[in-house]
Parts: sequence; structure tokens; C-alpha cells
Amino acid sequence: KVKVHVHTRTPEKVLAMAHAHGEFLSLKLENMSVQHTAQTKQAGAVVNSQSKANGPFAVVVVSHSPSMSELFESMGADVVISLTDTQTPSAQHFVDAFDAAGCDHIVVFPNNPNDVLTARQACALYGQGNVVIVDSRSIADCYAALALIDFDCSDFDRIVSGIHKVIEHIDTVRLTTAARDAVYDGANIRKGDFLALRGSQLLAIDTSLEQLACRVISDVMAQEEKDTITLFGGDGIPQHSIDSLLDFISRDYIYTESNLVLTGDAGTDLILSFE
Repeated sequence: KVKVHVHTRTPEKVLAMAHAHGEFLSLKLENMSVQHTAQTKQAGAVVNSQSKANGPFAVVVVSHSPSMSELFESMGADVVISLTDTQTPSAQHFVDAFDAAGCDHIVVFPNNPNDVLTARQACALYGQGNVVIVDSRSIADCYAALALIDFDCSDFDRIVSGIHKVIEHIDTVRLTTAARDAVYDGANIRKGDFLALRGSQLLAIDTSLEQLACRVISDVMAQEEKDTITLFGGDGIPQHSIDSLLDFISRDYIYTESNLVLTGDAGTDLILSFE
């Protein structure tokens, strides 16, 4: 059994190509253009108009860009707490999202270490149903988990267990730009330097984003070869840098799949996700 998620303007071509390799167990087609215009906004939460209020469970996610909000909706999220890159969700945002989900079983992806704590506080305030707060530290965790969720499964415990297993096996490194001169973990950092961070751990510093990314990829792959590397490119990363990194992966790691997600987030340069 293989589950495939595809975005395309010509679904008939995708179906024809897939059918040549076997039979379909189930199909789900959605017109995201129509769905996007049918959204309603409630207290900071963008509610998917095709919410599974009567389904076995609902998914709530936090997003900091319209691009990721739309992507998460297309991947099955029922409620997106859609904020700007400088906003953080409040407990009330989460409570409103739980109400909007309209389901007894809810799984929540905060996608930030600080927001995990807020979501847990909101869960206590909500006091209804079975709400599970996933320890998702970034959009990379959420993206990987949503891609593998079986939305037709009625066993909520099995769904939650599968999500935890996916996130446990993801190695995420965030590349960001230093906003000022500083000393961090004993390293001297100059304003404008690019930093590679695994959580709060500083891995490396470089004046070139491309060189730093290649260095991180090489170091991670030297420790344990991964099957998939996904690049989450922020709003400010140049296209030539993205192309260069994808070429580097395909050339040096021919058995590793590479994916690209353009986040539209001005607050993040690049996230590297290894699975």
C-alpha cells in the first residue's frame, strides 16, 4: 500500500500515470482554488470549509504564512491558526480553533517549542473531548506527519502513535541570519552571519547560506544517511541558492530524495529536514 499526495493542475494525467502501475485503493480530489475562496475566518483561525466535523478526528495546525496555510489545508488540516511571521498564537486562538474543529478527537500541531506550551494551556482551558498536543517544533514536523496520516482511519490512538513515530525520526536544522553581533555557545557571531541551529544548539556559522547548508547536509549525511531531505525555503532565499542546493543533493547523494517547499515566510531563511 502506497499513499501519494500530489499538487497538479492536470489531475487526469497524474491518475493515468499512476494507474499504469497498479490499482487504486482510494482517491481524493479537491479543487484548492474553490476551497481557498470558500474559507471563513474566526478569531485568528482560518477554518477549512470542508472540515471533517463529523469525521473520526480533526487536525489543527499553526501557520505563519498564507502559502503554508494553504498547503496544510490541502494536506488535510481542518483548522489553521493563520498568523503573520511576527505573531504568536494565544491560548484563546487555540481554544477558538478547537471549537471550530467541531470534533471530539483533535490533534494539534503548534509547530514551535514556545507554542507547544501555549497549546497545552489552551487544552486545559478547553476541557472538552480528547485533544492531543503534538510536540511539533517546526513546520517540517507538521509537513512530514500530515503527509503520512490516514484520514480514513477511525483508530485515534493509532493515528497519534503514528504521528509521534514520524516526528521522532526527523532531524531538523534551521538556518537563519544573525540580527546583531553576539557571543553564543562560545562562538563570536557578526551581524549578517548565517547560523545553523538544531533546536537551541549552534552547529555552524558561515557568511554564505549555500556553503553553510551544504556543510550541514554533509555533516548530517556522514553521521547517518537519510532517505529524504526537504528544503523549506523562506521568502528571502534566492532561487539560485535553492537550485544550487538541490543540484548538490542530487549530485552527491544520488539515492536520497530531495523536496522543496516554498514557505512564503519572511521570518525564516531555510529549514533542512532529514528523514
